Amino acid sequence: MGDLARNERSRLAGMCVEVLRDRAGVYGVCMTGGQKELHTHGRLITRPDRVLETSRYASYQFIQPIHRYSLEVRFWRLLHDAMLARHGFERIDRHLSWWSDDPKQQAANRRIYFGLKQGAKRIVNSYLAKAFAVANLEALQLTRRYPFDYRSDLYAAFCDHPYARQLGDVFPALALMAYTGIYAGDNADGVRHEARTMIRAGRELKDIARLFDLPMAFRRFKPAVADRALRTLCLDNVDLIHAYCPTTTHGQRLWLTALPIAKGAGQDYLRWVAKNSTELAATKLGVRHMVEDIMDWAKASAAAGVPQETWECIGLAGNPRAYSRTISSIIRGSRHVTRRFNPEMSRETVLQLSDEWHDAIADADHDGQPVSFPDPWYDGDTVDGYQIIPITDSAELYQEGRRMRHCIAQSMDQVRWGQMCVYTVLDADKHIATFNLIRTADIPNLDQLRGPCNRTVAKPIAQAVRKWLRWCNRKHGRGRCPEVARR
Repeated sequence: MGDLARNERSRLAGMCVEVLRDRAGVYGVCMTGGQKELHTHGRLITRPDRVLETSRYASYQFIQPIHRYSLEVRFWRLLHDAMLARHGFERIDRHLSWWSDDPKQQAANRRIYFGLKQGAKRIVNSYLAKAFAVANLEALQLTRRYPFDYRSDLYAAFCDHPYARQLGDVFPALALMAYTGIYAGDNADGVRHEARTMIRAGRELKDIARLFDLPMAFRRFKPAVADRALRTLCLDNVDLIHAYCPTTTHGQRLWLTALPIAKGAGQDYLRWVAKNSTELAATKLGVRHMVEDIMDWAKASAAAGVPQETWECIGLAGNPRAYSRTISSIIRGSRHVTRRFNPEMSRETVLQLSDEWHDAIADADHDGQPVSFPDPWYDGDTVDGYQIIPITDSAELYQEGRRMRHCIAQSMDQVRWGQMCVYTVLDADKHIATFNLIRTADIPNLDQLRGPCNRTVAKPIAQAVRKWLRWCNRKHGRGRCPEVARR
């Protein structure tokens, strides 16, 4: 084991960051290392005449204090490992007492570790500055407006022709279709090649967009969100884009978060959300919660206008068990609707009616004998001081909804039939949150986690719940979660 560790430390110690040069000067940066021969661990090429040699996942920007994985971050991590190896530290022992049992030495080693980490970042950024100095500045600035996953392909395209840069600026969604792998239609490579030929020839945008069956309405989307628009919206949403799509990048992020969720409640609710989503909350998580909460009332409102006999016919004609699981809870909620949803309602009216409906659901009395639920998929536990306790019968579920002022009681049939498992979270015997697990890819996953009155929970609570779920998934797999029913 000692020889293996020494060999690994020796290999890491040989790694270094290099500026790539040829007779014309600097053209990029790479990470190299190895014992007997030179190994390249990625190349960031910025000079336009050699840009096709660059590796994938380049972000074409400096390493920031808050960063995500990219080729530049890989350079930083490898150089940090190399610098640790030169100081005699093995990377694998970083979390094991900081390479020592002596508290004073541990403190000294921590200082070395983080000092080398900052030093490695400064070195990599200084070399990136040399590479960016020879880049096509216009193409570089435009590339940085797009998500990381597409920047390598787009920078090469923007360096190739000025019309490509013009397209990337005025129609980001079409640029993604033409120059990246996001388009997956028939004969995708041939269509992209034809589109690139048309771009270099200066053809009209509508002719190029027609190759991909891309509506011109998608021209509204900013570079940072154009890929998400292509993945989540369809041709049926073109009128909504023209009428309600926000003009700012942040507004479009909120809008694209809300619309896929709202589709589950019909076209009327989808249109209302398209019009009002950016005013519901300031964050994507907040918008998601608000759209889901209002959608519960909107579904119950739609059910309130359907006679009971019609629901019974639907249940008898289809799968009676599926009918009970998915429709009976909506019918139960429709009894508490005092005013039906209308897409012309204002935001204030909808929020008020939704809150009143949720309060009515929470206050509804539990009638009849408690119905026992199947065994919880995972047993409860205490994590970071928070108690996680499963809900075991219908009476507890109604009490949880009343106590927390939300509509979890609407999920009784789903819990009863094994589609969902509900837990409550306590802090010193005080109920502070409710969450439910659902079956996704045959493994229980977290669906919703809410505090009182459907508020977003504090970060420590969310971290504790996710930590508990990760531990349960690793130790118990699917636990007592039933197999997905097949019809």
